[in-house]
Amino acid sequence: QSLVGAWPISAERILAYMEKASCEAKQHTDWNHRNPQYDQALKEFVTNAMDDPEFIRDLESFVASFADAAHINVLAQTLIKLTAPGVPDIYQGNEINDLSLVDPDNRRPVDFDMRKRLLAEAMKMHADESWKRRDEGMAKLWLIQKILAYRARHETVFAGNYAPLLAGGKNAEYIVAFVRDGKAITIVPRFMRTRPDAMPALLLPRGMWRNVFTEEIFLGEISTAKLFRTFPVALLVQE
Repeated sequence: QSLVGAWPISAERILAYMEKASCEAKQHTDWNHRNPQYDQALKEFVTNAMDDPEFIRDLESFVASFADAAHINVLAQTLIKLTAPGVPDIYQGNEINDLSLVDPDNRRPVDFDMRKRLLAEAMKMHADESWKRRDEGMAKLWLIQKILAYRARHETVFAGNYAPLLAGGKNAEYIVAFVRDGKAITIVPRFMRTRPDAMPALLLPRGMWRNVFTEEIFLGEISTAKLFRTFPVALLVQE
């Protein structure tokens, strides 16, 4: 599970993580009472796994099978965090995808220069361009800067009320949507690894709604498949 969550990862990093995890679990070894035989066996197990080409091929194939679903989940969670009631908080360095494990990974310095460079690029991009560079974390960074810029211009919207917006009909559970202050609608997909052939429809409140990410205009009952055609999450606004 740790390899899948942090892949790609070096043998050095996963060995350091497994040492910490096993010591803090205190089932067979711990920092104060080391079990050299167990520690060595664990080290050999991890090293042999990382040196096994067949295992690595299987692992990479498995990770690739849900990579896009994972990227969509990242964007969905980030958009919800930035538009739901409360004050959004982004852990330092997590403006892009960060596959860090706990100590010692999270003690590594943040590469701010790289993030500044990506941000400068993101501010000139269209939605589809950022999605093409999702493996770099560009789509997440692009979404964050778009939403924060909108929030800065419309502070009262996200201090206003919250109301759920429910999809109807078949596969309704594949959509999460809510309205803030009657002026902004967050819409994200769920369960994208098992996305159905027919995504649900969503009836919007009265009026014309602009997608902040794509500049498309929507009204009435909309196809969520069409809504997510260019970018996999949406923020619709009335201004």
